[in-house]
Amino acid sequence: MKVISVEPIDREAVMAASGNNASAQVNLLPCGDFSSWWTGAPAPNGLLPPDGSRSLISRTPEGAVRQEWTRPEDSGKLKQRFRCQAVNLQAGTYHLEIVAESIQRGGCMVTLWREEGETYTMLPVEPILLVPGTSAAKRYGRTFTLGAPAKIVVASEIPAGAMPQTAVHWIRWTLKPAG
Repeated sequence: MKVISVEPIDREAVMAASGNNASAQVNLLPCGDFSSWWTGAPAPNGLLPPDGSRSLISRTPEGAVRQEWTRPEDSGKLKQRFRCQAVNLQAGTYHLEIVAESIQRGGCMVTLWREEGETYTMLPVEPILLVPGTSAAKRYGRTFTLGAPAKIVVASEIPAGAMPQTAVHWIRWTLKPAG
């Protein structure tokens, strides 16, 4: 059985909570709430921008990251994707939480990848699917287990065949031990 949770949330409450130091310490991802985006930097601190051939990112007035796609990424090409810097995780169970607004056209997804040197392999974990709909912030979650230590990357993409000009506002990405 696969379990995924999606719930509408209050955007202002999420933004206020992201400033809470206690919650920031739990996040294993270096990017968190995307608030550390220096002027002139290509992406917020802890994140790597897409290569520009498939999507572009920009900062919203509210401090979220807007990502808009012109076409789907190629299979297995991680560098085309907006992604966090790799994090070293021990064997164990983790929970990935994404807070986002799907604001334009089609849906997108967040996938998990294992980094091994210069090679990236998608983990056998169901992606988190963000469905298009009303411009309301939603919380998406996925729990997964690693059987061995691994260097993990969280990345966004649109599925093959998705509509161009799909756009999303990323509000927060959080990875923490489950339990």
